[in-house]
Amino acid sequence: MNTEANNVAAESRMETGLALETATRNSERIARMEGLLPQLATKEDIQKLRADLTWRIIIAMSILTAIFVGVVQLMVNGG
Repeated sequence: MNTEANNVAAESRMETGLALETATRNSERIARMEGLLPQLATKEDIQKLRADLTWRIIIAMSILTAIFVGVVQLMVNGG
C-alpha cells in the first residue's frame, strides 16, 4: 500500500516537472516571438506599401502606353 502511494507521489512529481519544463520552454518561445514583434510590419505599413505599389504600377503602365502610342505613330507616319 505504501509503495503504491510512493508511485503515485513519484508520478505526480514527474508530471509537475514536465509541466514546469513545458511552461519554461513555452515562455522562452514567447519571449523570442515578442523580440521579433518590432521587426514585423503593421497593418498601416502594409496599407502604405500597397498604395505606393499601386501608384507605381499605374505610373509604369502610363509610361509604357505613351511609349507604345509614340512608336505606333512613328511607324504609321514614317512608313
